[in-house]
Amino acid sequence: MPRELSSDAKNYAGPFYWLADITTPSGVPHFFWSGEREQVIAGKTYQPYLRITEPVRRTRSLRVDAGSIELLNADLAVAVLLAAEPNGFEGARCILSQFLLGIEETVEVIRGRLTEQQEDEEAVRLRLVAELEPAQIDVHARTAAQLCTWPFARPTCGYDRATLSVTENLSEQTADIFSAATIGRTTLTMTTDEHKDRLAVLTAGTGRGQVRRIRSNTATTLALYQSWLTTPDATSKFKVVTAPAGMPKPLFSPQSGVESIAADIFNARTIGASALAMIPDEHRSEGPTAEAGLVRIVSGTGAGQQRRIKSNTATTITLADDEPDFSPAPDATSVFRVLHRFCPKDVAASCEQRARTQAFNGFPTLTPELARIFSTPTPARGGGTDGEGPPGRIVETL
Repeated sequence: MPRELSSDAKNYAGPFYWLADITTPSGVPHFFWSGEREQVIAGKTYQPYLRITEPVRRTRSLRVDAGSIELLNADLAVAVLLAAEPNGFEGARCILSQFLLGIEETVEVIRGRLTEQQEDEEAVRLRLVAELEPAQIDVHARTAAQLCTWPFARPTCGYDRATLSVTENLSEQTADIFSAATIGRTTLTMTTDEHKDRLAVLTAGTGRGQVRRIRSNTATTLALYQSWLTTPDATSKFKVVTAPAGMPKPLFSPQSGVESIAADIFNARTIGASALAMIPDEHRSEGPTAEAGLVRIVSGTGAGQQRRIKSNTATTITLADDEPDFSPAPDATSVFRVLHRFCPKDVAASCEQRARTQAFNGFPTLTPELARIFSTPTPARGGGTDGEGPPGRIVETL
């Protein structure tokens, strides 16, 4: 349950309905509820097709939270929606909430991804599997081999940084509204909550470089899930972006911030842009392990090459000594960006403080279990007790 419940919600004991906000892998939103007819709630039109078949299990551990839902297909409407998607609702993002009827307040219960889709004539049944941190699930694409015990533990584990893409939803603004957990401008005319769960980036002035996820917005002001480390002021500039596959480290000029920039400084060991005004060595290391940051050429000559960073000046990035040269070397067509070595899931201060998992995927507990099964001798059958018999088959052990 969210921590920001109102006192009325905490003490509520009346009737409620279930709400499911589903966004398909192709980005199409759908809204369902457990009521008997179509209903508009908080500006969204909910269709009466939802049924909860398994209570949500919350464990407060590394075991994943999960539940099940059904979408009833009484008038074939759900079948039409499924047919419009290549894989139905498999992999769709889902926020499951309770609508407290007596006080007309919505309380989020769990959010995650839909899986294990099963269809019959009556309904489609889906399992809802939560992310490790349900309130913050926009994460980077993952590259993980079967035996990854934890992201970044092996070269085959970690983030697929090639898929990063950033869309600017609100152009750069100079702040005249600011506090420890807000930023805004009085001349803006934003639609209420249009930027919810997008990212606010401080691009210049006090607090430059900070990124926070947006909890809500009014016409003029963005409210954040977490407070700024450094509270912005009237010198601060900000913009709003969407980064569904992860947020690169912002690059900064004296007046603004960008996610990537064309190179005009380059050779086999360096890349940079004369318009930048980076803080010396701000991209050299991240976190307590002092792992080097990463620079990636995203388009133009040398596209796809990625190297660890040794150091940076105000305009130029130099590759780590043990990294190979760029080959081919970048030129004036090359566009580059800087990437987090340890990528954040919530894009908060924890990015620079510790490595994070994106979402629990079973491997942290499954791998040790499989290792034990395959490495521990099985006692010999037929009365033997010396433990020297053949290894047990996994199907028998499980």
